[in-house]
Amino acid sequence: MIVLDYVHTVDSMRSLKHALFENFKFNRLILILGFSQDKDLDNILKEAATVGDSIIVTRSKNPRAALPENLCQRIEKLCYKQPVIFDNTPDAVIEAKRIATKNDLICITGSAYVAGEAMQVLKAI
Repeated sequence: MIVLDYVHTVDSMRSLKHALFENFKFNRLILILGFSQDKDLDNILKEAATVGDSIIVTRSKNPRAALPENLCQRIEKLCYKQPVIFDNTPDAVIEAKRIATKNDLICITGSAYVAGEAMQVLKAI
């Protein structure tokens, strides 16, 4: 199962986390995260990374996109988890689908640009 959501604040990330655990049953949560640079990244990433069993960081084609390497460093520092880096959303989506098992949930979230690019990839597969 795949969930797409647009998260741009700490509160919206908390709401997404709550909705995922209240409405879905899954073994592992695979997160694909990509954000714009101008967001409260440390706090948003701290909320997200605490629940992700597997974390993939990426970026959209938008010039304001935060670099995946930067997101990865922040997550490692905040949560001691080791995300996987992909420089584009299509490759991140393909990897998430590759590693997901039948009972896993893939959640693609962050900027609207990442969600939009992911939707295009999912339509094509």
